[in-house]
Amino acid sequence: MTTAHRAEPRVVLVTGASSGIGRATVLAAAAAGDHVVLVARDESALIEVEKDCLTAGAASTVVVRADVGEDDEVERCVRAALRVSGSIDVVVNAAGVVAYGRTEEVPTEVFDGVLRTNVTGSVNVARHVLPVLRRQKCGVLLLVGSVIGHIAVPGMTPYVLSKWGVRALARQLQLENRDLAHVHIVYAAPGGVDTPIYTQAANYSGVIGQIG
Repeated sequence: MTTAHRAEPRVVLVTGASSGIGRATVLAAAAAGDHVVLVARDESALIEVEKDCLTAGAASTVVVRADVGEDDEVERCVRAALRVSGSIDVVVNAAGVVAYGRTEEVPTEVFDGVLRTNVTGSVNVARHVLPVLRRQKCGVLLLVGSVIGHIAVPGMTPYVLSKWGVRALARQLQLENRDLAHVHIVYAAPGGVDTPIYTQAANYSGVIGQIG
């Protein structure tokens, strides 16, 4: 099955584009003929995904190595996306990390790192993307949360807190931007997905997370 291209390619920026949900999202945008901006910390992995995007039919590709937890790096990503055509149509913030272990057993720097990427990273993306969308009076910001942002899971406190935070942030942004009918804040809460996030997680529990 092929994906129909639009008359005018969109500019689509995806964080966490090197693997998992982010990679799948950016490949879908490429298959639709969009301009894609790929953002993640692992530049070598991004370059491999970029090749797949070009094969899939992307109008153009831009690779930006960045950590969403760093505000100035997020600003740089948004500037790179604006250089494509002067506007941004869709931003998908899929960057995320996980840590396993009892609350008191997860080291401070690891616990804080999960919140930094998942919550502060989402705030940083919103801080720099929303002024663009509001100036354009249109566009979509999609924050990838999790079903775990709606429940409690023992041994995953940093991730649970972070995804509840992402859900709260999305609601706040929806309220703050409801004055513009064509600026959309979207929140997605997927369940178990086959991604490397489980095996890449910091683990202090001795058990590797899995789907299902």
